[in-house]
Amino acid sequence: MNKKKILVVEDERLIAEDIKRTLGFLNYDVVDTVSTGEASILSAGHLNPDLILMDIMLEGEMTGIEAAEKIYEELQIPIIFLTAYSQDKTLREATAAEPYGYILKPFEERELHATIEMAFYKHKMQKKLKENEKKYRDIFENANEAICVIQAEKIKFFNPMTLQYFGYSETELTSMKFFDFILPDDKDLFTDAYSNLIQGNHKNGFISFRIQTSDQEIRWLKLNSVKITWENKPATLNFLNDITEQMVAEEEIKKFKVIFDNANYGILSIDSNEKIEYINRYYANVLGYKQTEIIGKKMSLFHNKDQKEKLDIIKKRLKEDGSYSAMEVWHTRKDGSRFPMLMNGNVITNTSGNTSFTATSAIDITDRKKYEQVQSQLFKELEDVNDELQNFAYVVSHDLKAPLRAISTLANWISTDYSDKFDPEGKEQMRLLMSRVKRMHDLIDGILEYSRVGRINEEKIKVNLNDLLKEVIDIIAPPANIEIKVVDELPEIRFESTRISQVFQNLLSNAIKFMDKPEGKIEIGCNIKADHWEFFVADNGPGIEEKHFSKIFKIFQTLQPRDEFESTGIGLTLIKKIITMYDGKIWVESKLGEGTTFFFTLPFAINEIQETTSTEKEINYKE
Repeated sequence: MNKKKILVVEDERLIAEDIKRTLGFLNYDVVDTVSTGEASILSAGHLNPDLILMDIMLEGEMTGIEAAEKIYEELQIPIIFLTAYSQDKTLREATAAEPYGYILKPFEERELHATIEMAFYKHKMQKKLKENEKKYRDIFENANEAICVIQAEKIKFFNPMTLQYFGYSETELTSMKFFDFILPDDKDLFTDAYSNLIQGNHKNGFISFRIQTSDQEIRWLKLNSVKITWENKPATLNFLNDITEQMVAEEEIKKFKVIFDNANYGILSIDSNEKIEYINRYYANVLGYKQTEIIGKKMSLFHNKDQKEKLDIIKKRLKEDGSYSAMEVWHTRKDGSRFPMLMNGNVITNTSGNTSFTATSAIDITDRKKYEQVQSQLFKELEDVNDELQNFAYVVSHDLKAPLRAISTLANWISTDYSDKFDPEGKEQMRLLMSRVKRMHDLIDGILEYSRVGRINEEKIKVNLNDLLKEVIDIIAPPANIEIKVVDELPEIRFESTRISQVFQNLLSNAIKFMDKPEGKIEIGCNIKADHWEFFVADNGPGIEEKHFSKIFKIFQTLQPRDEFESTGIGLTLIKKIITMYDGKIWVESKLGEGTTFFFTLPFAINEIQETTSTEKEINYKE
């Protein structure tokens, strides 16, 4: 335990030493001994002792009383006077300095010890008293509620918040009767409650009423009054809280309840104990209950046990995410019939972050379920039709290709075996026959390929378009007079590799097929936009008239006679179907004689498609 520090102020050296030894024996720490009032002030400020033993008569111009007054004023250090003088005048002067003790020389050790300990105790109590006084004054002056004393209808004592509530000055507030602030419609209610309290009929009183402030604003106040005695007369201690926002909120709640009760969907709130505290008219009606029959009950009232798993999911989502949405839950009416409702819910928390209640909305989806059943049946029928069409396409393909292969074979035999028998016109007719057979074969293949897009899906994998284009160009094998150049670094996309190959292969094949320049140039590139890639394939070929821009994407449509350029008219239609299937767009820009540029877009979102397996596959076109 730390020793208490004491400063000794004594101008007689022997007495000072004697006091110092005595204090040491009593287990005090004498931090300094000085002989003048001026020195005591300096030492006290520097050493900050716990107590000072001060002789009244000192060397120098300053007495011990004068030094004590200055020290206590600045440092609040307790002081005990030491003196050989006991005259009344000296005692009166010493008392004015508010000492903590007074010892006459010579003194006994026991007397000194007792006086010092009493001084310490007194100082401790006074310090605690001041701290408590400050604490309660701070509470009073900084309270968030108005606190005032009313006596004989007038405000006698009040805190700053009272002025803020009423908006008047101190003079105005104390000169007016408290009842003058209250609105006429509320005066009788307040007067009755106040009279009962003063007359002793009630120990305290609670009442809500309205006042009009100095700027004519109407405020709601909640009053808690206690009867007290103030300056020997009866009065009330009043605690006032501004509940204007609360009262406005309650009015708003009433409005919302009217709105909720007239809503065409169900609304209910569930408290933290899972009990229903509010349900609107719609919800109660579809369940076959009155609203009052449901309030206070749990939702198990209209949920069967077979919905437990679904309800457990809802509870889990509310706990983890604070909400749930679009949950289909079957309800049981009062008459026992069952029906489905689509439910949404949100946890509403209070200012402490704890769950206050859960707000739930629900709508009867009985009719919707019926429509879904009809829709499901229609989808099933559509799937059956598609299956039939698929089977039909393969049967037709097989049945058409078989005779075509026979015709092609016979035509080849005739052309070979009887080539010397045909005149030029006959040879041309045989050539046309064989080209028509090939065109029909390609047309059937094109139709089949077109029907597969969107119906038969490959696994979507990462495709490096730079590597893919090298492979496509190798397959096409462009003639020596045509240069194909990739002008930009192309991205890596997640796609069906066969489909994206078909896109580039058809665009490049068309550019090569219709090239009319001795030095053909084809450029492939990609521009990055806000949320998609914009690819282009540009050539310096013959170009396309603007009136044909929409026609070229229609099936079986060609711009050149088929006898001059062999084409099925399916290629661009196939490309458009593939690009559109991935939410992309395709268009053409062209000028006659200058060339054509085909553009198509693919959204960045295609790379967000998740693989069905955890292992990502990546196609590699490099050898």
